[in-house]
Amino acid sequence: MKYFKLKQIALALAMVVLAVSCIEDSEPTPRTFASYGFLTKMDNTYYVDMDGGMKVQLMPFDDSDIELTGIDRVLFQFTVEEEYDISSPVKYLVNLQGLMFVDYSHIVTLNDVSRDTIGEGIVNLQYNYESDLNSIENYLNLVVNYKKQEGNHVFSLCYDPNSQTDGEPIVLELKNKQPEEGFGGQLTRSYQSFNISNLMGWGQLDEDGKMEFILRINSGDSQEQDFELTYAPFQE
Repeated sequence: MKYFKLKQIALALAMVVLAVSCIEDSEPTPRTFASYGFLTKMDNTYYVDMDGGMKVQLMPFDDSDIELTGIDRVLFQFTVEEEYDISSPVKYLVNLQGLMFVDYSHIVTLNDVSRDTIGEGIVNLQYNYESDLNSIENYLNLVVNYKKQEGNHVFSLCYDPNSQTDGEPIVLELKNKQPEEGFGGQLTRSYQSFNISNLMGWGQLDEDGKMEFILRINSGDSQEQDFELTYAPFQE
């Protein structure tokens, strides 16, 4: 089996919210979890630093399709095989059920130069609001639906200092840069993950250690839509 391709992506996405909070209560019968994280390899052993601060070790698997680049964001599906000693930096040994690499980037601050790299393609978001976007730590994970044209699409999460309003939540805009000369229009899904820790430089956390912000898609179009989200940065 090639674990590079996630076998049951729909199931995995539905279970992302369970990844960290429910592992402690897993039943004797192996239960399948899913989570986002960063994949690393050390001494021929793979590890995932999961969102939320937990580190797990992967049991040996067929990695012939895997090529690490240094910063490798993944969505993976697994069962727990063994819990390590509390003093170990690795919490669990897990059996990999599926793995998919996810596009990963930081917030782009818009200026005269960066605006030329940003597009205005229409997108839609697919998510469970109550679980996926209700309270976000350092990474905003999105499932983006769009009409794919021939060539590469580039998705960017943007901060425009000229469009912010004092006293109002910070607005981040999701942009879709389409190929300059493309054709087609087949509905396609893309998994995107953005590091949103730069929000700390533009706003302040409230007394509960949280910050409200707005995710805007299709800015300036009739399909423009705002999502009210909460940034709650993970702290060790």
